[in-house]
Amino acid sequence: MSEKGEDTRQRILAAALKAFSSRGYAKISMKDICEATGLSRGGLYRHYGSTREIFLDLLDGDKNRSAGKLNTVSPKKTYAGSLFTGYLEASRNSIFSQTRGLYFAVHELAFIEPDLREFLQERYKAAEAMLQSILSQGQKEGTFRLDFDSEEMAAHILFLIDSFQSSSAILELSEEKIDSQLDLIRRLVIKK
Repeated sequence: MSEKGEDTRQRILAAALKAFSSRGYAKISMKDICEATGLSRGGLYRHYGSTREIFLDLLDGDKNRSAGKLNTVSPKKTYAGSLFTGYLEASRNSIFSQTRGLYFAVHELAFIEPDLREFLQERYKAAEAMLQSILSQGQKEGTFRLDFDSEEMAAHILFLIDSFQSSSAILELSEEKIDSQLDLIRRLVIKK
């Protein structure tokens, strides 16, 4: 893809992120994306055939960014406590971000496009494996408590974070409440 084409694609994704975050998955049309980007329908369709394609590209970009961050700081090379703290901080930031509505839209996507549930399940499994790897490494390093199963704890943390992320689009969650829950997770995982 040419540099201009890639710039246009990034402009589409940025506009779509804002649109999906503010209005959800179901309410966004290709016309909405055209208006947000200033592209003609033909210009938009040159890059994407549907809002579904755009949304999936957004999710893939998010997954690739997360994997890239982890690959640059592999648990085998970096202190697991730092990785875990970074994960919790990134999760906290996502709960209060301008685009937090995207997490609710992901759940909406699963109901509207049931054929994508396997894709979403694979995303979850990848996130769980990444977090479990960090937790196991921290236990091996002696930084994390040994009285939990890393697979169970990873699932628990992911479900809690997902709940906060998707709820933050519709509920007022105070920073104090979120911080106290994240601190509880730290106390459950990190040795004193």
